[in-house]
Formats: sequence, structure tokens, C-alpha cells
Amino acid sequence: MKIREISIRNFKPYRKTKISFPQKGNKNVYLIIGDNGKGKTSLHEAINWCLYGGSGARSNFTQYYNDKAKANKENEMWVQLEFNHNGHRYSLTREADKFNYKRKHAEENIKLNIDGNGFKPGNIEEIQEKIEGILPEEISRFFLFDGEKIQELAKQQGGQEIKEEIELLLGLKTLQNTEDDLKEMEKFYSKKVQNVEEELDKADEVKGKLSKKRKKLDELEDSLENMENKRAMLKETSEEYWEEIKEFGSDPEKKINKIENLRDKKDEKKQEIIEQQDKLRKSWRELYKIILVPVVENEMKNINEEIKELDEKITKIIYYNSKKEIIKNSINKSECEICDRQISNTEKLQGKIKKLDGDDSVEDLQEKLSKLKNMKNKLDKIETNKKLEPAQIKAKIENLERRCDEIDQKIQNIHSDLGASTEEIEDLKENKEELDEKISKLNGKIEKKKEDKKQLNEQIDNLEKELRNLSEDEKHAELMDKKSLTKKCMDVVERIRLEYISKKRDNILNEANRVFQKLTDEKRGYKGFDLEKDTFNFQLIDMEENKPNMGEIASGEKEIVSLSFILGLNKYAPYLAPIVMDTPVARLDLTYRKNLARLLAESEGQKILLVTDAELIGVKEMLKQYNSIGETYEIKRNWDKRESDIKKEKLGVI
Repeated sequence: MKIREISIRNFKPYRKTKISFPQKGNKNVYLIIGDNGKGKTSLHEAINWCLYGGSGARSNFTQYYNDKAKANKENEMWVQLEFNHNGHRYSLTREADKFNYKRKHAEENIKLNIDGNGFKPGNIEEIQEKIEGILPEEISRFFLFDGEKIQELAKQQGGQEIKEEIELLLGLKTLQNTEDDLKEMEKFYSKKVQNVEEELDKADEVKGKLSKKRKKLDELEDSLENMENKRAMLKETSEEYWEEIKEFGSDPEKKINKIENLRDKKDEKKQEIIEQQDKLRKSWRELYKIILVPVVENEMKNINEEIKELDEKITKIIYYNSKKEIIKNSINKSECEICDRQISNTEKLQGKIKKLDGDDSVEDLQEKLSKLKNMKNKLDKIETNKKLEPAQIKAKIENLERRCDEIDQKIQNIHSDLGASTEEIEDLKENKEELDEKISKLNGKIEKKKEDKKQLNEQIDNLEKELRNLSEDEKHAELMDKKSLTKKCMDVVERIRLEYISKKRDNILNEANRVFQKLTDEKRGYKGFDLEKDTFNFQLIDMEENKPNMGEIASGEKEIVSLSFILGLNKYAPYLAPIVMDTPVARLDLTYRKNLARLLAESEGQKILLVTDAELIGVKEMLKQYNSIGETYEIKRNWDKRESDIKKEKLGVI
């Protein structure tokens, strides 16, 4: 894979930028120069985003979408990579669309054109799969990396990450996935074996339940059969009764019903006669009231007059008593209680008191008055105005008795028409109704038994299913074999993977040491470095084959080891892709920089270096010496507008 051109629109600080990478023989190193903050890392991110996309719709909007374009709501952001691969021309465009400013989201869309033939729109997964086949995202960090990656690896001094990166680069992920899958399978079969052992114990319990349910079903079916036979017999007898009833002429049922209706009417009339007779008796009992009316009225008149007279007398006595009380008080005080005049002669007042005294007391009169009022109330309750008509009631009774006789005659006529007594027919009918009632009750019991049978069958089916699912000894043995086989396969895959890594580790280490020897020199005092077999930690080796303490080694030398490993691993990778390095030599001294420049110039493949002016010291001269610079660009920054652009270096000197 060789990049021909990069076009950027509204990605981070880049509003509209295009960079070409002309293919000029061995001139395969391209310099893009820019101070910190101008946009080197943003260009690095743009390439990575175009190939593999971002972390989601929100990051597209908040992290990558240019601020000015966002403010203007331009709804446009894309990165296009044009490159050659295996003799074909590719044009890959990833763009943001469906901008949502409220939710701060922007979806992704991707387009791929190969030799002028494009993929169908919207087929994102197929296009991404095609890109993964050219340069898988998992190993892209060996081709698209920055100084921070080198520093991080140097700080960790290798370790487990080195082992994982070797596996990724060697394509061992499939083996690792297989091993992980086998581990899961081994856990699965272990659990299965445990379940089977529990099920073996449970199977006996289920068999016992099933035996009881089947016995209960047999008993229920026998009972149900007896009930159905009995119902059939009852139905047959009921039909015989009906045939006998039908022998009494056409529609005897209707005639019998008519007789019953007539009897009901007769019963109603009899009830009315009883009620009228009761009224008649009551009217005779109250006849005396008519005779007593004059006596009651006269007595009421006398009582009312006497009550009036007593009321007046009581009022008068109360008045006299009050007056007597005033005179007595005046005599006692020798002073008039009303006008306060002095009284000298009290004999005259004493005479008045004697005149006011009477024989009757208020209490006696009030008691007598109460008795009179009670007597008046009793007389008031006597109904003297009630209309009593015994003759009319007697006539109504006679009319009802006549209607009863007519009903009896109608019943007799129907009996004659039937040719049989009502009792005979009704006996047959009662017998039939009794049988029908028994049949109805039996139907209810039969339906209940059928429902019980249905539920019992379902329970038996569930138990049989449970029993089938419960494992037996053969299944237990089969699962044990599968578990053992899975464990063996897992061990074999792990051994193959580790042996392959161990073998390839030496090859990768040899290539990494070749790079290391080109980057350093004998003055540094190091012959190369090693990877510890168990830990995969970096270990420098001096000229005398000693292994110094890595904790005491300078950071710059550790970074040379990390860079050597990355470039060695890159060389050994089964993929051909450009190396894009962002700020790779910031912490390296001049000798290391020149050696790195010479190494890049001598090696094959496309290299794109994103560097600062300071990093160019010693690097550019060495690259010019080897005539390996394909093109030089400079990142221009408008700090006021917070925008960046990339321009070709005109004079070739920065």
C-alpha cells in the first residue's frame, strides 16, 4: 500500500487541504513539518479516521468536526485517501453526515472506489472488511505510530504488551481466539458434567412421581368409563319415559303444561278468597264502631269542655298564689313590695290573703287534667269514619269461588281428551325429570373428570419430558469424553501458539537487533538487546555479553530499543503499508537522528514523517545525502482563525 494523495475537509483545524505523495523511484520519504500545536497529530488522526472511523457519532461531532464549520452549520466533513495496492488504484472517502446539532451527533458514511469501480452506497461493512484485508486496524499501530507510543513502550520496558503485539502481527489472533473458545467449551462441559451428576440423582425421583401419576390416571379412566356407562343407561330410560308420555295423544306435554297453568290460576284465586274472607271477618269485628259513634262523640265533647275548665282554673289559682306571695312579703317587710310604700295596718292585707285561699291545689288539678287528656287520646284513636262494606266483600268471594269451579271444569275436559289421569302422566313426567336432573349432574362430574384427566396427562407428559432430558450414565460418559478432548485440544493449541511465538520471537528479535545496530554505534557500549522468554521484557546486552540493570538505563536509549523493536516488527509483518510517524525523534540525540534517517533512506516502502523544525536537524541532511526525500510540506497555521493548511515547501529549506 502506497498513499498517493490525502484530501481533508473540515477535519479538526483543516478547512480544506490536499497533499500529494508523488512516486519518484527511491524517493520514498516524505516530510511534513510543523511546530507543536499546528496540526501534525490532527493529520495523523485524519489518516487513521479515514481508514477505520472514530469511536462514535458524538466524537465525530465534538472531537473532529471543525469549530468554524460547526458554527456555520456547514454540514460537511470528510477525509479522502488515494493509494495504490497490489497493482490497483484505490480511492477511500469517509465522511460525516446526518449532523444533529442539538444532540451533538454526526453519523459516518464510507465510499470506496477501486480502479474506477465503486461499491454500492451504504455497504459500510463490506467496504470496511476490504480495508481490514489491506491493513488490519489491530496492527495498524505498527505502521501509524507517534513518539508517545515509543515512549510508552520504553517506559514499560516491553512486557506482556510485546507478546500480544507479536501475536497480532503474526496473525495468531485466530489461534488465541480458538484457545479462548476451547477454554469456554471446557468450562461448559464441566458445568454439564456437574448437572448430569445432579440429574442422575433426580431421575429416580422423577420415575417415582411418574409411576404414581400413571396409576392415578388408570383409576381416573376407570371411574370415567363407569360414569359414562351410567349416563348412557339413564338417557335410555329417560327416552323410554318420553315415549310413554307421547302415547297419550298429540303434544301431551303441552296439555299437561296447560293443566299446570290452570291449577296455578286456581291456586291464585283460592289465595284471593282467603284474603277476602279475612277482610270480611275484620269488617264484622269492626261493625260495633258504627254503633258507638254517637257515644264517643258526646264523650269527646264533655272531655274537651272539662279540659278547658280545668285549664282556666289552674291559671287562676297560679295567679292567686303569686298575688298571695307578694302580699305576704309586703307584710313581713312592712313595706309594699311593688311601690315601696310603708304599711302600718296589716290586718286588711291578712283579710285579702284569706279571701284568695281556695280548696283546690294546682297539683291536684294538673293530675286530673292529665287523666282527661289521656282519655281523649284513646278516643281519638277509635276509627269512626271507616267505611265498612261486608256485603261487597261477600259478593267478591262468591265470584272467586265461581271462577275456581270453571277452572276445575277445564281441567276435567283436558283429562278426558288425554284419556288418562293427570297423576299418571305427571308421574311419568316426574320420573323423566328426575332422570334428566341426574344426567345433568352426571354430565358435570364427567366434565370435571375429563378436565382432571387432561391435567394429569399434561403432568405425565412434563415428567416424561423431564425424564428424557435427565441424563443417564451413557450421557455422563459422553460428556466426560468431550470435556477431556476439549482440554487436550486446548493444551495442544496453546502449545502450538507458544512454540510458534518462541520460534518467531527469535526471528523478530534478530531483525529488531539489526535495526538497533544501525541506530546506535559501538561508542554506546551496547551490542544489542534481548526479550526475556517468560516476561518479554527488554534487556540490553553490552559488548561483553553482560545485561545491565534496565532501571539505570537512560530514557533515550530505552526509546531506541522500543523504536528498534517497532521497526523490526514492522519489517517482519506480512502486510506492506506506509509508515506514518508523528514526532518520532523528539528525545533522540543528533547521532541517533542521523542513524534513523540513514535507516529510513536505505529501507524500502513509503515513509511519512510528521516532524518539528528541531527534529529535522541532522535528519533532513542525511535524507538529502541519500536522495530519498520524495516531497517536503510545511503546516501553516492561522492562529487568529485557528485554522491550518499544508503547503509544499518551495525552496526545500526550512
